[in-house]
Amino acid sequence: MRQPEKPTKPTKTLVPQPQQPLTAKQSTDALRGTPSTELNARLALAKAKESGGILHRLDNRQANSNCYYDLFIGACENFRGTNSFTQTGNTVATADTQAHKAWEKGWTGKGVKVAVVDDYRQRNFRGIPHGYSTRGVVAQVAPEAEFYAHQLDLPSNDDSLLVAAYDEAQKRGAHIVNISFGPNPFSKSGGPPRLTPAHVTARMNRRSFQKIMQPAANNDSYHPNMLFVHAAGNQSVACVSYLSSQNTIGVVSISAKPENGPLGKCDTPAAALLQLRKSEKDAGDRAIFVGALHDDRKNAGLADYSLRAGELKNDYIVAHDNIWTDGDARGTSFAAPRVTGAAALVRHKWPNLTGPHLKQVLLLSATDLGEKGVDEVFGHGKLNIIGALSPIGGLTR
Repeated sequence: MRQPEKPTKPTKTLVPQPQQPLTAKQSTDALRGTPSTELNARLALAKAKESGGILHRLDNRQANSNCYYDLFIGACENFRGTNSFTQTGNTVATADTQAHKAWEKGWTGKGVKVAVVDDYRQRNFRGIPHGYSTRGVVAQVAPEAEFYAHQLDLPSNDDSLLVAAYDEAQKRGAHIVNISFGPNPFSKSGGPPRLTPAHVTARMNRRSFQKIMQPAANNDSYHPNMLFVHAAGNQSVACVSYLSSQNTIGVVSISAKPENGPLGKCDTPAAALLQLRKSEKDAGDRAIFVGALHDDRKNAGLADYSLRAGELKNDYIVAHDNIWTDGDARGTSFAAPRVTGAAALVRHKWPNLTGPHLKQVLLLSATDLGEKGVDEVFGHGKLNIIGALSPIGGLTR
């Protein structure tokens, strides 16, 4: 049975502080950023909706229903054609993250550089391109962030293109990179899933994977101040069926209503990260995986398509996944940019945070769900922006 939300765990909040390569415990307060205003945040959103703005094309989107499953995780969209921009009040991502309460305190993401690597070409996705939707969700949470959109034709399995995308993000000084795509081992074209040890090793040897997942302190990894936010993936149903047939689901039993598939056994990069940690204990120290919550506000359970935390429970958080209005879309693709936007708000308040410390702030301030404490379904729990901006205690390595 899915459990209701529980209050935020007060013992897990923290005070961030500046630190270059992480070597020891720290407890000094971070230098504060310069606050903006709620008015500026709402003006930024209004400007984004004007002709040429990053949200403008979404005003006239065509209703469609399409799932992008083949090689990459993608998203499963179910647009109703409702235009939330004609409504008063907050759009859905602003409301369900409570981002507007952060704006009231002046934390709007101003000056924080966010890279949204995605597909922005109309020809690749019916209706609105995937990238416009993911970037639009970030903007609803952190409207004054500085956006950099890198075009990546999806699905793309060319590692050189991925490296070029992330290298460019680093060159442009991106603090946070949103990655709402990834390899889906359960291709709709059939054939055995790409989950073998050979597939995992091949993923671990890819340059893009190494530069993101190696510890931030490594000279060959991306800049230590960068945070990488990954969609957990939507292949849960297919993965549970496969693991059940192989009898390799792990500690969770298969029942008439199967549990969500575990991230580390259903996603090749996640499995590669677990493998890398056998030799690099701090691997993935600035990578967050984001699962999707059920759209029903009375049901705090994980969406049936979302992969659960599994062995990566200490790297995992959950959020809702609508785009513009309740029930208009499904997919961890749209949960991840909520966390990306939240990270921009936190970094606006504490601009000296490193990527690993920013990850700690977001995870350790999350609202506990399910079993008490960090668990293998919800990880740290539900994104809690106000908790992340109101920490107590101390950050450690």
